[in-house]
Formats: sequence, C-alpha cells, structure tokens
Amino acid sequence: MKKIYVLVALLAFAVAACKDDDNGIEGNVPAVVTEEFDEAFARELFNRGYITDPQDIAKIKEEVAGITELDVSDKLSNGELTSLKGIEYFSSLQRLVCSGNKLTALDVSCNTALDYLDCNNNNLTELDVSSNTELEYLTCYYNNLTGLDVSGCTALTVLQCNSNNLTGLDVSSNTKLQSLTCSYNNLTELDVSSNTELEYLTCTFNKLTELDVSRNTKLVYLYCYNNALTTLDVSNNTALTVLSCDYNKLTELDVSNNTALTQLWCHYNNLTELDVSNNTALTKLWCYNNNLTELDVSNNIALTLLQCYGNPGSGGVFEVKAWFDDTTVPSGSFTTNPWKYNGSTVTIHYQKK
Repeated sequence: MKKIYVLVALLAFAVAACKDDDNGIEGNVPAVVTEEFDEAFARELFNRGYITDPQDIAKIKEEVAGITELDVSDKLSNGELTSLKGIEYFSSLQRLVCSGNKLTALDVSCNTALDYLDCNNNNLTELDVSSNTELEYLTCYYNNLTGLDVSGCTALTVLQCNSNNLTGLDVSSNTKLQSLTCSYNNLTELDVSSNTELEYLTCTFNKLTELDVSRNTKLVYLYCYNNALTTLDVSNNTALTVLSCDYNKLTELDVSNNTALTQLWCHYNNLTELDVSNNTALTKLWCYNNNLTELDVSNNIALTLLQCYGNPGSGGVFEVKAWFDDTTVPSGSFTTNPWKYNGSTVTIHYQKK
C-alpha cells in the first residue's frame, strides 16, 4: 500500500511538472504584452524560438527588432493565427512567410526592409504594402482582396495576386516587374504597357475584353485564356515560347513573327484561318473548336501533338497538309478520329505536301 502511495505521489508530481512546463510555453501571455502583440502570435514566436520570454515585452521588442526572416506559415503554426499584431516591431525583417493562416488583415508598412512577402491562403480583405519600396516578391493569392495598392512597391519583380476578388490592378509603377500572375479575379482591364521587363504574364479567368502586350517585347510566357478578348496582337512578342489564348472570342491570330513559339493553345475561339508556317519550333498545337476549314502544318515537323477536331472543314473533310499522310501519322497525340460539326460528320485527311 505504501508503494502505491509513493507511486501516486510521483505521478502527481510529474503531472504538475509537465503542467508548469506547458504554462511556460503555452500559458497566458500578460496584458502588457497582448496590448502590443497578438497573444497567439507571441506564443508562436516563443514556440519557434524567435523570442526567449513571451512575458517580457521589453525583451520581446529587442529580440524581434533583429529578426530578418520569419516563417509562421501553416506548416509551422497549424494555421491558427488570426493576427500578426506586433509585426511592426520587426524593423529589420526582410522575409516574411505567413501563408495558410486565418489572417483577415496584414499591415507591413512599418517593415520597410521587407523584400519577400508570402501571405497566400489566408482570409485577407486588407493588405497594406504602401511603404514597402524594397519589396521584390509578393505572393498573396487565395485571399479575399478586392483592392491591392502596389504603387509604392517600385522594386517589385514578382507579383502573384491570383484567386482574389480584384476588380482593378494598377502595375504602372512596377517597372521592374518580370512575372505577373493575376488570374481568377474580376479584372475588366489590365495595363501592362509600363512593364517592359515582363517575361511571364498570366491573367486567365478574368473579364478582359482587350490586352495590349505590344511593349512587352521580353515576354516568354503569355496565358490569357478564359477572357472575352476579340483581338490579340503578339507581333512584337518575338521571344514568346508559350501562348495560351484559348476560350476567348478571337476571329484572327497572327503568329508569323513568333518563331520561338513551342506551344500554342488557341482552341475555342472563332478563328477561320491559322498560319503556323513560320513556327518551325512548334511542338504542341491545340486549335480545336474554331471555324477552320483546313490547316497547313507541313513546316512544323517538330510537332508531337496536334488537336484540331471540332472545326467545320469543307465538304465533310478537314484537310491537313503535313509532312506525312494518313498512313504514316507519327506517334504522339494527333487528331485522327472523325467528329460532329452542326450535326454532320467531319473526317480528317492528312495530305503529304
């Protein structure tokens, strides 16, 4: 019996010790701290070793002032943070990753040394980067932003703001921008005329009726599918290797100057003709569901994929001039089966040119 009492006493002592230890890590943070820091944020800073005492406000401020990189993303914080109150005291902060939490607002205007910000996958309706002139990389996708002011971010080279509720986006001050992703918003216009360094542009699933990329001569990748474009001039974009302009309302498309083009998606438009004779580097071509009557790919011997079904053809036949015929269709993804167009069957005929 005595041994049992001793065992119970030892167990109680161990539990108490663990509880005290837990309080040291996850106990209540005093009011003097929570007045200036979000409690969960302060606790997270301690748990991750960024600060040594979550109860000493003076020491916290001193320690965070020297931090240059901070990661409180969901992979570390279990996505529980609702506020980063106190982030303004990180005066030396250059890199901040806080993605995958439940933040509704984020103000980093006091973090003027910041050059990298990843705040995607939150519930942000407000994001203040107005004073972040050193910011080079900003990713804030999968939030609820209706507006985004990046006019002060003059050093910005990468901006990813897709999957928000943006109705407008002004990037005219971001002249160093090299990569812009703004898909899945409600944009009705997008002016990239000042972004002459742009190499990558993705503006899919918006409501754009026009897109002028004539000054973006360094553009290598252009994805503008699922909009309402009726015209698209890519004659100045001679560096283009990938063009995806499918699911628009284009009636013509001139790619004769785009000799570096390797992939072209232009399906689901209203094209009546398509000249790819100069695009000898082309490896993949999707031009199905247009109004094409014929197609000439005889110069495109690098092709490994050609999807051209769903076009009207002529007299029930869609003729493709190629470097092969019906009996020598190369291996790969080439349209060979007939299709229906307005209720009539259209067969494909490859004719060696």
